[in-house]
Amino acid sequence: MNTKNMNIIIAVGVVALVILGGGFYFLSQRQEPIIPVNKLACKETFFNYVVGKPEIIVTAKGEDTKETSSVNCQFSYTTPDGTPSASTITADLKDAPGGKSWGCIDKDKLFPKGSTQYEVTVTDNRGETSTCQSTIFLQ
Repeated sequence: MNTKNMNIIIAVGVVALVILGGGFYFLSQRQEPIIPVNKLACKETFFNYVVGKPEIIVTAKGEDTKETSSVNCQFSYTTPDGTPSASTITADLKDAPGGKSWGCIDKDKLFPKGSTQYEVTVTDNRGETSTCQSTIFLQ
């Protein structure tokens, strides 16, 4: 083999190694540090329409410490005409990195047209509380 062909083969080999090394570096998974959860938190609340029915499902989700054994959610609603209503749900607890995650689902809610405001007050077995709130608008 002549020198020119050998130089091309070496250059292609070096480029291939650099591409493979870079691909491995960028595609390799890096472990993010697990930050421990240190208090009860209501992270999000949302609602979903039930297809084909006039009902709405209201959901709240969040996190708590590893020591938590139970979480209760109190859903408080205020309809457009000012009528209050409430319901209490026991949350589903699941292990999560750094603590536990929880979720509460309040099903089969019927609301009048207009803006219904709601607040979710979450309490755990250690007495900590957290709240999150939102508005449901029906036309």
